[in-house]
Order: sequence, then structure tokens, then C-alpha cells
Amino acid sequence: MYWRINCTEHLSLDLQIDTKQTEPEAEQNKSNGNATTRGRRPRSITYSDGTRPRLDRHSPKQALTLQADSDNTTTNFVRWSYSPDRRLLAGITRQSVNLWLLRPFVLLSRLDYDEVEEFGHMVDIIWEDAESGRNSENASRCGTLFVMLSMGFMYEIAVNKRGVILEYQFATQHFFARGPGEGDGVQGFGLMQRRTYRLPVGGGLAICAAAAGSRIAIAVAQSQVYRLTWSGALKSTTAVADIHDNPLAQIQQVECICDKEGRRRQEIYLFSDGAVRPTFMGWVAGATRLVVVGEDEQHRQQGDALPFVRAALSTVACEGNAKRVCLFSDDKVFVHRGALAAGARQPELQWLVIHVPPGYVASYWPLRYVAVDDEGQHVAVAGQRGVAYYSVTAGRWRLFRSTQQEAALVCTGGLLWYRDYLVVACTGVNTNARDSACVAFYRRGRMLEAPAALVELAAIATTMSCHGSTLLVLCTNGMVNQYAIFDDVDFVQVSFRRALDVNAAVVDARRVRSLQWVPSAQFDHRASLLVHEGIALRLVQENAEGEGQCEYVCDVSTRVEVMFSCGVNFGNMHSTIWWFGGTQLTAALVGLEEFMCGGTEALVGAERQELRMRPEFFPVAVAADQGMVVGMDQDWTLEDHAVAGLTRLPVRAKLYLPSILGRMVRGSGEQDALLYAACFEHLEFFAHAMEMLLHDALVDETDEKVLPRTVRLLKNFADFHAIVVHCARKTEAAFWPRLFACLGGPEHFFRQCLAAAHIDTATQSLIILHTLCPAAACVPNILALLVRVVNAQNTHLTEEILRFLHMTAKSDSAIAELYTRISGSTSDSLSDNASGSKEPSASSAGCPAAAAECAGT
Repeated sequence: MYWRINCTEHLSLDLQIDTKQTEPEAEQNKSNGNATTRGRRPRSITYSDGTRPRLDRHSPKQALTLQADSDNTTTNFVRWSYSPDRRLLAGITRQSVNLWLLRPFVLLSRLDYDEVEEFGHMVDIIWEDAESGRNSENASRCGTLFVMLSMGFMYEIAVNKRGVILEYQFATQHFFARGPGEGDGVQGFGLMQRRTYRLPVGGGLAICAAAAGSRIAIAVAQSQVYRLTWSGALKSTTAVADIHDNPLAQIQQVECICDKEGRRRQEIYLFSDGAVRPTFMGWVAGATRLVVVGEDEQHRQQGDALPFVRAALSTVACEGNAKRVCLFSDDKVFVHRGALAAGARQPELQWLVIHVPPGYVASYWPLRYVAVDDEGQHVAVAGQRGVAYYSVTAGRWRLFRSTQQEAALVCTGGLLWYRDYLVVACTGVNTNARDSACVAFYRRGRMLEAPAALVELAAIATTMSCHGSTLLVLCTNGMVNQYAIFDDVDFVQVSFRRALDVNAAVVDARRVRSLQWVPSAQFDHRASLLVHEGIALRLVQENAEGEGQCEYVCDVSTRVEVMFSCGVNFGNMHSTIWWFGGTQLTAALVGLEEFMCGGTEALVGAERQELRMRPEFFPVAVAADQGMVVGMDQDWTLEDHAVAGLTRLPVRAKLYLPSILGRMVRGSGEQDALLYAACFEHLEFFAHAMEMLLHDALVDETDEKVLPRTVRLLKNFADFHAIVVHCARKTEAAFWPRLFACLGGPEHFFRQCLAAAHIDTATQSLIILHTLCPAAACVPNILALLVRVVNAQNTHLTEEILRFLHMTAKSDSAIAELYTRISGSTSDSLSDNASGSKEPSASSAGCPAAAAECAGT
């Protein structure tokens, strides 16, 4: 759910280091066993112009350049690696290790090595996995880097505040504005080597490495993959054969979820044919910027940070985000407020751009949660700490007055809007007990310091959802707490109902992206939940005893990017549950009958009603009151430069109303379809939706009962005749006999149009009548229509009928005779038209002589 936008930030990687201006630092580590430690000296950095890049959030950063000698192959970076929190970036050349801070983008530290002949050159770099647990031993340590050398050695380098830290020198005084994530300035993290390991690789040359949870996977030139602990002990070896003589180039670690075995790490081996140079690509923290490093023909490297926008639905699957198109970037929120145009093909582009307060986004970047209310009048955001919300009507932000309270609050389980209240699942509301988990209710229009209601939790919340007045909160202990919300004009009360244990179905509660209830009238007695963990969508149901223990039922889908529920309450339809799996959008239809019986039949029942669509865009919202899905598309044009271009984000929409009605008709639910369709009859594009429904039934030859049922459904609406004619004229003539066989024949349908005084529709159906009926049968029907049109003094339709007669007179003698009789009683200009000199004109078509001739005939 990412879309590319303008304002690319160029991050060229050239930096000139002045090694003459150094200050001694004599802190060295003690040698440990076979490890070798080295002390490094900090170096001052002087740019070519004597200045440093301005940290101006309104303009791209100045490019950084690494220049050592004329040979680019020795100074170019060969591998890159992000820190686990995506805030630091490490890169290696063949002989050096470099550390960058991504916000702002500056070089923090660099270590140079000259033991190439003894240990080999550097081939790969990885960060120690956050799950290894070793970083927790030293609070001052930001992480640990492991650098693989080609001769079978490995450097362990600590990233902390005691390592080699580069100092910046300014030629002049600088003033700058702090952008997103730059509130703390340049953090003083440096590189400090701790150990050197000799790897048990049997003398092979190391190629690449990967972090694998509690172990390291290293590939060597002998097609062997060694797995070691973070302390260097060998655990296992795997032989990997070359594919078509292409050597192993890279190892990718992926994580999968297994029902019985829990989380497992899997390895993907990438082979290279040597034709493509390896490049780097990765997301910055917050996933709103993509860092891309490429190399040109002269082996010069260029880095760029491509800005993107994300859908708010990807952070919080609440009802407001599901109804409104809401996107956000590093420091802005975009809310689409345009009304959908007729036909539901292209909504009007009306974006409300909301700038997040610079002070907030500078200190607590990146934005982790964004939520908009149902009316689109209030937008709430939460970064690393604190929370803030914006009122569209007032045009102002509301934040904490106390910076201490703002820094103490950490939103852990998302936020959402419940009527006039902002609901935040967080920790730190009570500054005296910052680790206390709770759910806080803040009334909009008032200050954030004092919540209107506070619900304490036994464990930290990971996600929550609200359905009507029922609030569900999932905690890290695998318990789902159910609360009932009671609110009045100036009062809100939250009462605990019960707790549901989902540990039997949820592998890791921290990986749950959204939690939705399965709509059911029996939810308080036997609950059913949909849990979106990773990319899997699972159905969880309370056991028959109803004691709060939930059990795994099935996987509804194994490839889901986003999932949300939408209340409908139209006709016999209660609600819909939507999920998107990359290419297919699926909706489970929960009717009133399924709602009363428990709701799970709509997901796993033998006669469940599922709607599947393949939209040509990424869906981000559902306009349930208009029967359409709204989404975003990427449309951008490249310029001469590789990454610069003009970008716009068009909003797309697709009607799902015909698909739902088609499912109901196929399931023998004609009455349900009628009740559901009647709720949308007032819409401007309702007739267009019914045309799509009829067309789908007409071209569907698998079930002969679908078309008659669809025709019976359409007969209940006033635009029935127009819907049939418009659909027929947009369909191939080969389908016409099948369609009008269900309508009593084309002549019968034509007379019905005349009897209902639908002369416009009857005029449009002349081509159908002429195609399906002989000419002798068409003449009296055409005369009857012409009498109606002339008596109504409709000049335009009279001209259309005469034009139709003129075009068909050349092939049918009966129509030619009729046209001659009619045109002979008109003016001389009309007679000239009958002889073929020119077509009839509107002025002659409505003359009284033609009406008299028609009446006499």
C-alpha cells in the first residue's frame, strides 16, 4: 500500500575525509581468546566547500561524496545493511566500514582496514538480529555489526557512543530547520571493533551472509552454507548446488508462520549470472522513504531516497479509515474529500493536505498510526511517542501541553475514533508508572492531558478494533479483552465484559496486524474473531463451553495485505468483511440470517456468499452507501533523470453493487436482492449498475436460470425498459435473441415501451426490432412510434426515426415503400431526401403533412 510521490531526495555517497586533522583516542578493548581488537581514532570531516549539508526539510539534502582515489572500484560500496530499527545504515567498501544516520542523512563513523592480504577484502555486512538478546546486555550499545572477509575471517564491530565518531567542521555559521526525525540532531554513534573471528569454512572464499534469528548463515565459494552462532560456533552445514553454473550470490532470510511449529526462518538463495551488478534497496523507518543505490557505467554510485505515501488503513483497520481515502507521508496527511462523479468511474480530485506540526514530527518521527473519523472531520496521528489530532473545521492541531506527558505516552496498539472520543491503546498515561498499559479515551475539542476515561490493562495492547459500542483489545499475553462503551453528551463509561484466550490460534500477538469480529447476534455467548497475523487471515471461535477459550477453526486466506469490516444494514444484508490479497479483492457477505445464526457460515459455510473482484488499482476504502470500492493508482512520468519525474495519485472507483446482486440472484435470493437493490435506487448511477448486472447475466451461459431471475428483478424498477435497451445496444447482436426470449419477444417489448410512453427507449430499440423481426412486422410498429413522436412534436426523435428509415430503406423494400409514402407527403426538401440526394432535415421531419400521412396510414 505504497505510492510514489515527488521530491526525490538525492543521497550521493561521496564524502571527503581529512585524515590530517585527528585527535588521539586511546580506548581499546581487551583481547578475548582468538579475537583481535583494534583501537581506532576519530577523524574530522571537511567538505569540499568547507560546509556541511543543510538540514532543511523544505529542500533536498546536499549530496555526499566519497572520494579517495581515481579507481572507483576500490571505493565503491559492495554491500549495505539496515539496523533493526531502520534508523542507521551501514555500508562497506572492500577496505572500509561506514555508518550513516538516516535522519538526518549524515556519516557518523568510518573504520579503514589495510589487512587485505592477510584477511581478505570485505564481502558482506549484517546487523545482529534483534532477537538474539545479546544487545540487551549493554544498554549503551545500539547494535552489533558483523563483516565477512573473503579469506574466511569475520569482524565483530560494536555500534555505541564510545566508538569512532566523526567531528564536523563548519567554515561559516549555519541555521537550519529540523525536518522529520531530526529533532535530536546528529546522534553520536560510532564504530568500535571488538573481535576478529576465524571462521571454520575450510579455506573457502566467503561470498555473502545473512542474519537468521539466533544464527548467522554464511555462503562460501564451494557452494556450502555454514550456520554459526553469534559467538562464532559452527552449528550446521548445507551444500547448495549451482544453478546452470551460476554461482550463489545472496542469501535472503524470510519468516513463515506454521500452525503447529510456530514461527520459522526460511532461507532463499539468489544466484547471479554476472550480467547485473548488485544494487541496494530498502525502506527507512516508517516505510515512507525507499533508499535506492545504483551504479552507472563509469562505476560511480548514486543514492536516492524516494518518498512514498502509505494508506492509513495499513496502520489501523478502523471503520473511519475504511470509509475514507486517507494517505500519509513523513510529515503530511492527505484526506480525499471529493464526491464521486456519476458512473463511479473517476471521482473528483479534491485532496485536503494536513501538515503535521514540525516540532512533533521532528521529535517523534516516524508516524506509526493514522486514523480519520467517519465524517472525515478529525485526523489523529501517533509517532514514536505522544499523540495529536487535527480538526478540519477549526483548522488547528491539539497536542499535549506538557512535553513530559507527551514523551511518556507510547501508542502501542493503535488509535481510532469512537463518536466524539479518540481511543488510544498506549502506555505511559500515568507518568508515575510509565510501563502501565491502558486504553485512554480523549474527548475531541478538549485538552489531551486528562483522559475522559481510562481502562487499565494487564498487558501491553498490540491492536484493537471497535464494532458499534463493543471494543476489542488484543494484548501481548494473547488475551482479547471485550469492553462495552456507554456514552452521553458529556460522559463516557467503559465496562469490562469478558476476556477471550486466543493463544491456541495466535503464534505471536505482536505480529497481529488487525483484529475484527465476525458479526453475530450470539457474540456475547460464543464469539468468533478474524485475526490477521502476518499475511494469514485466521478464523478463531470460542469453544462450545463458552468459557473464554478460543480455538483455531481455519485459514480464511493465506495471502492478505489488509483486512477490515464494513457495516451495511441495507435490506437483508447486515455487513461485509473485506480482505485484499495483492490481486484479488474478496468480500464475505453477512446477511441477517447468518448474523442471527452466528456469522461463521458467511466465511466457511457450504453456501457462503463471497464476492471476488480484480480491480486495476489498490483498494483503500469502501463506499458502502454507494456500492463501490475506492482505491489509488500510480501514474507518473519519467524525465531525463532516472528517479526524477512528475507524479500524481489518481483516485479510482469500481462498482461492486452488480457483483453482490449477481451473487444473491444465483443463490436463489431474489427477494434479498430486491431489498438490497432498492436501497440504492436513488443513486444517479443506479441504472448503470443494473446494466452491468444484466450484462453479466446475459453473457453467463453456465446457468440458464440466472438471466430469467435477473429480468424478474429488474422489472421491479421504473427504468426497466431503458436498462434493457441500453444493455442490448452495448452487447453483441448474437446475444439479443437470448435476452428478448425472456422478455416475450422484441415486438412485445417494443409495444410495452409504447404503452408506458417511453418513446425515447422505443426509438433506441428500433435497431433491435429491425434485426430480430422481418420487415413486414416492423412497419406497423414504426408507424405507431412515428405517430406518437409527431403528436408529441418531438423534432429530435422524428429526425432520428426518419434517418433510421432512410438507412434501412436500401435493404428492405417494405421499409423503402413506407419511407417513400411518408416523404412524399412532406415538403419538396423532404422528397429530395427520399431520392437519395441528402438525408432528411429536422425542419422537414416535423411538418404537419407527415403527421397526416402517418395518421391516415
